[in-house]
Amino acid sequence: MLHAFVIVAYGDSPYLRDCAESLRQQRGRAGEGEKKDWEVLLATSTPSEYIESVARDYGFIYCVNPEKGGGIAADWNFALKCAGEAEYVTLAHQDDVYFPDYREKVLRKGMEHPDNVLIFTDYAELRENRPVKWNLLLTVKRLLLLPYFVKSVWRNNFFRRLFLSFGNTICCPAVTLHRTAVPDFEFDREYKVDLDWDAWVRLAEKAGAFVFLRSALMAHRIHQQSETTNCIGNSRRSREDMQMFQRLLPGWLAGVIG
Repeated sequence: MLHAFVIVAYGDSPYLRDCAESLRQQRGRAGEGEKKDWEVLLATSTPSEYIESVARDYGFIYCVNPEKGGGIAADWNFALKCAGEAEYVTLAHQDDVYFPDYREKVLRKGMEHPDNVLIFTDYAELRENRPVKWNLLLTVKRLLLLPYFVKSVWRNNFFRRLFLSFGNTICCPAVTLHRTAVPDFEFDREYKVDLDWDAWVRLAEKAGAFVFLRSALMAHRIHQQSETTNCIGNSRRSREDMQMFQRLLPGWLAGVIG
């Protein structure tokens, strides 16, 4: 299998079907009689009739994590395992949507740069069901991603780590991991919010390319019930952000930025 999308579902999100539909609409699906080179799976540690019905209605493989209460990292690691031997894996967040050409463009870029460790794209925000392509936060993140316009940066461990030192500019659901390049990779359970930032830092230290597509090929939903919003509310994010800054920057600079 060349590529697998794995939707990571937690609870009964009202947006899950939107995510599922966006994956069903991906271009490049093999037709009848053709060898299928990609699939969609739905993984959860909170099984319910609702989640199972979405998997059933869309014909997705349904995977239930036997470990309960392991946290986000445990759920994401289980989702990676569900993808089996897929060469590329995209962990799709249940509230987000992917534009129809996401898969096609990402895999084409992967074929152009076969030494990639991961492929990531620009993204929009989804607010009140409307894609927002420009706002202050997105502008700041795009400015921080400008170095990735230079392809030599893609394979430079020092610069990749340096650019991640000032914040996590790589949007997790916009990332497709090259699993055959990093078969033993797992998310660190120590983190509840910055587990993706930690992951990119660790992967930045490995050989291979961080391939960047400048186009916004998916939309990350912003809403009050999201796990990220909850973590911001209980200050978990600020604690983990400071931990990452202290790990990546001199102490005095980490204190200024954090």
